[in-house]
Amino acid sequence: ILFLLHARREGAASPWAPYVSSLPGSELVDLIPAHWSNLELEQLLKGTPLLGQAREGAASLVTFNADVVQAQLCRKWPHVFPSEAYTLAALSWAHAVYWSRAIVLPLPGGHGRQPCLVPLLDMANHDPTTTSAVTYERRKDARGPETPLESAPGAVTGTDYVLRVGSRSAASGEELHINYGAKGNGELLRCHGFAVPGNLADVHEIDLAAVGWLGTGCSVEVGTWCTRLDML
Repeated sequence: ILFLLHARREGAASPWAPYVSSLPGSELVDLIPAHWSNLELEQLLKGTPLLGQAREGAASLVTFNADVVQAQLCRKWPHVFPSEAYTLAALSWAHAVYWSRAIVLPLPGGHGRQPCLVPLLDMANHDPTTTSAVTYERRKDARGPETPLESAPGAVTGTDYVLRVGSRSAASGEELHINYGAKGNGELLRCHGFAVPGNLADVHEIDLAAVGWLGTGCSVEVGTWCTRLDML
């Protein structure tokens, strides 16, 4: 997220300038519940676990901006992290861009699977019914034949790896979708700023403590619910 902010601040001087310029602006921030006003949160999310989750996410950003970005980075290295460029609004933009567009990829060097921003691929919309798969291959180069990304040594560079999307042929001009995974509408709204009508992966979270089923004493009913939760 900080690297994204750094590339944005550098503007045309950044080698990532074409990619950064293609990213959405504040309109994306407005779609993510963590950046809604208290009035919007109360009107749209009251009575759902998303209300608390959105407020918690907003509070975490404020704390990170104050304690890490401003108090540490901007104060110690103002020439690299000027405070006027690393504001809470800027951080909110980078946070929204990253978490709404990041794709989990297996990385070499023992780093496991990590969320990554992948130019072009991160423009693909979600379709929960698609069977399109994202595959990763290493290019043929001087270091030898193609090998799976998971086993490739060394660091990832801009020319080492290619990604392919799809499990079938696509017509010219057809939009390519990917499946973000079995995510309920709550998670989709919280992370990506949209919901899917008739979402077959939708779930309805119930906070048992909020409805008074937990933490109200040692009644048989409370004990029964605790037992069921332990079994889950």
